[in-house]
Amino acid sequence: MDHEIIKEGIERIRGLPTFSRIRDELREKFALKVDEVELEENLDEMMRQGKIKEKETTIKGARFKGYTVVEEETEEEEEEEKSKEEEVIDEVFG
Repeated sequence: MDHEIIKEGIERIRGLPTFSRIRDELREKFALKVDEVELEENLDEMMRQGKIKEKETTIKGARFKGYTVVEEETEEEEEEEKSKEEEVIDEVFG
């Protein structure tokens, strides 16, 4: 299953996107045939790649494990973090 589809499904879910909520979102809203084992493997792979991260919460004593999408830094954000000295060096040698 495509990782971008899974990320989109996670982003559309309000609250904590648990495994079952992600599965239901892909089945109902995206009308996809979802193999639970394959979905779990894809989620594990995406966590290893740093595309999503695991989040855990407790509600009335019950623990729930969910997932959130990791925000990717853009080049503009990286440039803002540079010091004035680094900017001068970039201008001179860039």
